[in-house]
Amino acid sequence: MIELNQVEFAYQTAEPLLAGIDLKVTAGEFILLTGPSGGGKTTLTRIINGLIPYFFGGVRKGEVKVAGQEISELNSWELASQVGSVFQDPRSQFFAPIVKDELAFFCENYGLPTDKIRQQVQQASHELGIQHLLEKQVIQLSSGEKQKVAIASIRVADQQIYLLDEPSANLDSQATQELKQILTKWKAAGHTIVIAEHRLYYLNELIDRSIYLRDGVIEKIFTKDQWANVSSQELIEYGLRSPELMWQSVSTITEKRNQKPNFVIENVTVGFGKRQPAVLNNLDFTLQAGEIAAIIGKNGAGKSTLAKTLTGLLKEKSGTFSYLGKSIPVKKRSKVAWYVMQEADLQLFSASVLEELLVGQKKTSEKLAQAEELLKELGLWKYRKRHPASLSGGQKQRLTIGVALMQETPLIILDEPTAGLDGANLIKMVQVIKKAAGKGTTFLIISHDFELLNYAVERILYFSEGLLMKDYLLNEGTSSQVLANMLGENNR
Repeated sequence: MIELNQVEFAYQTAEPLLAGIDLKVTAGEFILLTGPSGGGKTTLTRIINGLIPYFFGGVRKGEVKVAGQEISELNSWELASQVGSVFQDPRSQFFAPIVKDELAFFCENYGLPTDKIRQQVQQASHELGIQHLLEKQVIQLSSGEKQKVAIASIRVADQQIYLLDEPSANLDSQATQELKQILTKWKAAGHTIVIAEHRLYYLNELIDRSIYLRDGVIEKIFTKDQWANVSSQELIEYGLRSPELMWQSVSTITEKRNQKPNFVIENVTVGFGKRQPAVLNNLDFTLQAGEIAAIIGKNGAGKSTLAKTLTGLLKEKSGTFSYLGKSIPVKKRSKVAWYVMQEADLQLFSASVLEELLVGQKKTSEKLAQAEELLKELGLWKYRKRHPASLSGGQKQRLTIGVALMQETPLIILDEPTAGLDGANLIKMVQVIKKAAGKGTTFLIISHDFELLNYAVERILYFSEGLLMKDYLLNEGTSSQVLANMLGENNR
């Protein structure tokens, strides 16, 4: 179904992003693309679906065949009828303002009968569990809901080949398990599936071969049996995530913090606009200096809405947000709280990685040294002269965290900060967070990533049904509870 022979790609005069790629994928195979952030996984998917070089300009060498045909000889609509793609950032593939229209978009372009379009939309929405979203505006959806819509938008076309780039990045744990069931169904139906992914635990039973890419080269190909027997030491050497969803007894910050809280959230209700219903109601919790707390809950539970409220991007419907005993109005919250959004591209403005860390800063020798130290700790120093737009998704994510730390606000809110991060860079980011927390910075982390919670977090705030359902310390004794909460069980 897919054949690549000596494929190389580079953006104009830049260094090649892929070199010497030889790969054959047979009909019905389930292929995992994995490896370090920036290793070439997304680039390889763009080679296969034809976005490179026809949309992303550059020089492609070698032979790329889909279903026996060189893709350079196919029209874009011919290739799209065979290959369906879910991008790393689902926002970049939406065309219609309403969900049901987005799902119908492909079918309309190919002139399918109206009754057939309705049938396909209903089938795809049912399979993804998004029937309740069909009449909603795409722009109002949570990131996880957008991810589901993007997956459903390729399902309506029923192409033979599916390419998915980090499809679980914005999904809660329950939705990730549902995605596994969907992929299992697609594989059983004979679809060829190529998936670029860092989160591995939900894919183990599906993988036929695992392709490990580093620095644009296929460094190793694992058979199904080899992949099933990868040792813990090999996982560390390859910088991969854990293939199992389990508590690993990783110690976090152990000192007791019983001092007076820095931040007090009192009777806060949040939502969009005066006429819209509240998303979260009557929230009461406190945060102490140097604390690393996590917000968990299903997609659409209001986690990002709360983050935007605490950082002044939205106004609360009621309640107060106080710092050091003083109520902080909406317009002044950016002075005490910094928000790192899920969509890293929305927060990158400069012409180089180094300049990005210095936006709004006086370029003193101290600030330059601080920026250099952060970039080295985040594994980004060698990219300091690169334009941020040229980075991979995981590299952009780490860059926005570096920008946040440069602000030196007492509270930093991270929204899904590990989307696109491999195992090695996850550990680097955790070390940076813990170092800043040790100096007194408070972190509130919105995440569906159990590995991140395991490595970094010491307290869980669990939201469900518009309420703060549970607030508890995270340790080996409560690990089963956090897993149950992440899977939507034991809500009360």
